[in-house]
This record gives sequence, structure tokens and C-alpha cells, in this order.
Amino acid sequence: MIDVNELTDTLINVHSNKEEAKKKAENAYKWVTTSMDWQKHIGAQWVALFDKVHGTLEDTNKEMNDVITSIGNLTPVIESEEL
Repeated sequence: MIDVNELTDTLINVHSNKEEAKKKAENAYKWVTTSMDWQKHIGAQWVALFDKVHGTLEDTNKEMNDVITSIGNLTPVIESEEL
């Protein structure tokens, strides 16, 4: 949800304090250009996430296969009578 009053106050503050706004913009630019580097930071985080998800899926698939195998190996409790 957008707080229009807060947005208005922020815009007035930026307009009234141009030096502070400039400093914040420069700091934000530095952060984006150093911390948001795909090769150094973001790519590695995505790879770690994909590896984690893949490992979870492999574990789940193994568990499901074990359950299916167990069901296939069950001996029927009630056997039908031959007519």
C-alpha cells in the first residue's frame, strides 16, 4: 500500500535538502554499482538458490520413489477367493 502523505513528505524533504539528496543518490549509485554486480554477487546467489532447490527436489523424488516401491512390495491383506 502506498502512503501518499509519506511520499509527499519525502519529496518535499528531497526538494528542501538538495545536498543531502545528492549525497544519498551518490551512495545509492555506489551501492548499486558495487553490490549489485551480477558476476560477483547476484549470479552466485542465484546459483546457490537453484542448487538448494534442485537438492530438495532430488530428495523429494527419492522419497516418492521409495514410497512407490514400498507400495509395490506390499502383500495384500485380503486375498480374493477363486470362483
